[in-house]
Amino acid sequence: MKLKKVLKLMIGFVFLITLVACSTVDSAISKLEKEGYTVVEMSDEEINNLIHDELLEYIESVYEIKDSDDLQVSIMLVYNDEDSIDEYLEKIEISREEAAGLFYKNLYFAALEGPAEDVQYLIDIID
Repeated sequence: MKLKKVLKLMIGFVFLITLVACSTVDSAISKLEKEGYTVVEMSDEEINNLIHDELLEYIESVYEIKDSDDLQVSIMLVYNDEDSIDEYLEKIEISREEAAGLFYKNLYFAALEGPAEDVQYLIDIID
């Protein structure tokens, strides 16, 4: 009997985490689009060309962010959860402090040109 309860609680917790993660992505996309950006999910082929295979397990999806002139300004990586972010950073040997300011919950914003700090304005939009 106790095993059933524990199993139900675990399933409920996983469902809740998934729901919150989806809500974060949807909210971020909505806010960016409201500010004039276009947000498009990248295909599996594009993602495979961008990210090493051994790191894909931590990433749920990747989005391309374009400005009103249709120029790609950033990519947004959606991690499975915040623990996945820590594991990913550990694998690529970057500390959380070094990557600070580029994350919003389970989202990571990567600058395509220039300093990484150039994407802070995108995080400010969705925060």
